Amino acid sequence: MDGTFGFENDFDQEYDDQIGLNPISSLRDGTLFLVDCSSSMFVRAEVEDKTLFEKCMKAIQNMYQQKIYGSDKDFLGIVFFGTEQNNTSEDFPHIYTLQELDQPSAERIKEIEQFSTNFDFKNFRQEYGNSNEYALNKVFWWCSNMFSLITQKLDTRRIMLFTRKDHPHENDKTLEKLAKNKSKDLYDVGIILEVVPVVLEGEKFDFSKFYADALMLSEEEIKLLPDPAENFEELEKTVRSKDHKRRPYTHLNLEFDNNLSISCSVKRMF
Repeated sequence: MDGTFGFENDFDQEYDDQIGLNPISSLRDGTLFLVDCSSSMFVRAEVEDKTLFEKCMKAIQNMYQQKIYGSDKDFLGIVFFGTEQNNTSEDFPHIYTLQELDQPSAERIKEIEQFSTNFDFKNFRQEYGNSNEYALNKVFWWCSNMFSLITQKLDTRRIMLFTRKDHPHENDKTLEKLAKNKSKDLYDVGIILEVVPVVLEGEKFDFSKFYADALMLSEEEIKLLPDPAENFEELEKTVRSKDHKRRPYTHLNLEFDNNLSISCSVKRMF
């Protein structure tokens, strides 16, 4: 056995000089930001100048900007649901795809700014409208279809759902059941569904009403969930934590003798 003590690695020498690790650049993630556009999202606290919807779009904009500098190979997209208008098909009403899954760019960020910085609610109602008539199972179905159109291999496929409603379809048990079933279908095909609750100060978001079952959360897991975001700083922190990934940074081959070797991955934890 030579001076490597049986350890072989694929470190890039230049990067190894810095921290001893070589990131695997071929991996990429896909995230669909799914934003509730029903009327309950267009309210604001008395002490704030932005609606819940605007806060969500600002957090999404910041995530796009971070991706450009840190993970520009990732695919991002934005889907509105609870709109009066739709640009999908007659089979998927009240769903509007604002941005298809693609890599982040300055042009795409500029488009988001009209909802996060220079928001005109009157114009939004004219162009998109608001509706409570959506079917969440069809929303999930549409998102799954969007992922199926991506030809590149994605390491992670994630839907990040922003909503104020902790019990969608409360008065329609059929739609509620269909939505829960479809959320579990997402899990079966490897799509992670994350829920980002957005509320006004003092409001609660009760996962046990719907999302605990939809996300297959145990009682103990529900207890560990953070409180819903009441201000932008908390919202942005929640979004960052849900986007946090442990990606392989390099591979190590541990060779003990001619008959035994182990391959492992070194992952980033920050």
